[in-house]
Amino acid sequence: MKKFITLVTGFILMAAILLSSCGGGGSGGSGGEAPPSTLDITFSNGSNYIFNEIYISPTAANDWGSELLGSTSVLKSNGSIDVEIPAYDFDNYDIRIIDEDRDEYSFQRIPLQDGCEVAIYFGDIGLAVDVYNQRNELLVTAAGVLNGGDGAVIGDGRGDFVEEVLVGAGYDSEGYFSFAVYNETSYTIVAIYMGLAEGYSAEEFDVLPGLLYANDSVHIENTIIEEFWGEYYWTLYVVDEEGDTSVNRDVFDPWSLSYVDINWDSGGGGYVCEFNY
Repeated sequence: MKKFITLVTGFILMAAILLSSCGGGGSGGSGGEAPPSTLDITFSNGSNYIFNEIYISPTAANDWGSELLGSTSVLKSNGSIDVEIPAYDFDNYDIRIIDEDRDEYSFQRIPLQDGCEVAIYFGDIGLAVDVYNQRNELLVTAAGVLNGGDGAVIGDGRGDFVEEVLVGAGYDSEGYFSFAVYNETSYTIVAIYMGLAEGYSAEEFDVLPGLLYANDSVHIENTIIEEFWGEYYWTLYVVDEEGDTSVNRDVFDPWSLSYVDINWDSGGGGYVCEFNY
């Protein structure tokens, strides 16, 4: 069942337009095109979150239907993905998005058209989407409702933006951090060490919960001791099954990091970490 969806039932009566020629006995053709049986939708992610699941269903439906990304795909930060859904005889759809932390956002009464783009972004007002048609015209802006509750579409006179309660990141999270790691190489990674940028070996610790196989990903979460809650400059380096390590130890901020792409630098002879916020 959908979670906390406020349904607005509307009936739109479409009158058929009949074209007839003047003074002649010939009959006019319809000249129209059949509506598409499916809708092609592009999702673009302008936030610093990774989204693991996306659902779309008619607002009047009682369930969300099938997940659209599949078990092997995610929508990364600054990435985009194309999905296809059946075209229903409804004007409005609801969208459900689940991120890497299993937080669930729902967007209600969204008008979708074939070839439109759903642009996801995160600002001071919380997670939101802008929906554009094929001509890049803004159709609507909608507020994301976090983990259930009542929501509203804004920008079209149907309601006010829902203010979202945000959870801070950094030392105010009592040392907790969370980010994803993608192994873009053909090697198995056995350890991922994290330490302060000053490089004191005693402060380095392995944050990898298990083996990270080639072309696989893992979600990392951990807690740093209180002494280092205020430190925003850390290093990260990896070790593979053959003992090869990172080319260098780039500095990153674990409190605001979204995900890490790990690649092999054949010229430098080691691993390179690309940090994405």
